[in-house]
Amino acid sequence: MEIGCYSAFVVQQTLKEKLEALKEIGYDFLELTLRQEDVDALDDQAMDGIVRTSESAGLPIRSLSLGAFSGFAAACKEEGSRAAKLRTVEKAIELAHRCGAGVILCASWEPEGGPGVLERYKTYLPPLGDRAAKQKVRLAIEHIGSSRFLNSPAGVKRIAQAVNHPAVGVYYDIGNAIHAGEDPVAAIPRLGSLIFQVHLKGIGDRPLERMPLDAVLEELSAVGYAGRGATEVGKKDATDNEHLAEALRTLRAHGF
Repeated sequence: MEIGCYSAFVVQQTLKEKLEALKEIGYDFLELTLRQEDVDALDDQAMDGIVRTSESAGLPIRSLSLGAFSGFAAACKEEGSRAAKLRTVEKAIELAHRCGAGVILCASWEPEGGPGVLERYKTYLPPLGDRAAKQKVRLAIEHIGSSRFLNSPAGVKRIAQAVNHPAVGVYYDIGNAIHAGEDPVAAIPRLGSLIFQVHLKGIGDRPLERMPLDAVLEELSAVGYAGRGATEVGKKDATDNEHLAEALRTLRAHGF
């Protein structure tokens, strides 16, 4: 399996430095984090610069982590905020297309629940799925434990099934599954082919090396998963990237 790394947890500051550091460690790709301010800064020149930087460093960007997707349904309640949120996703799709990233993590944190939330996903996400599919990109909804709406693997499965679009699926996070009260192994066959990409990390006092990695890999293989995985392993006050090197060694030792 190709293993990448969530860019926000790389100690280096610039994109070039992050790419070079991950390449030296042995990662296969970088997962580029996009906050709202990052997306707002994306124009043609900025996108082309990201592509050139990746190419010059010799490490591809294979997925985007769109934290700026958070509050999608809430933003879609009003015309002005809806247009801005849709444009945010559209710009991420364009960047993904340009740099060859096949998956965009869509962080599905919502500040409120209720039936209207799912209806807005069903209404406004399919056209974005159409745009993504034309660019050979897929939108993967990630379950976020602090969300007030469908914040588990089972929950985002409901969202993906309601949207019912071939370019919209699930970004499965084994740590977030535990946070939501689901077994990280048992959730995999329930999601099946909806899994577009996987986050590999621990949670709380259960670090990555204590997660059921063998069973996770076995279940992913059983459902025919042939996609990539990305580490999302941070270390407070880290001054180097040894925590990322250790995460990669752990995953490789378990056959990922």
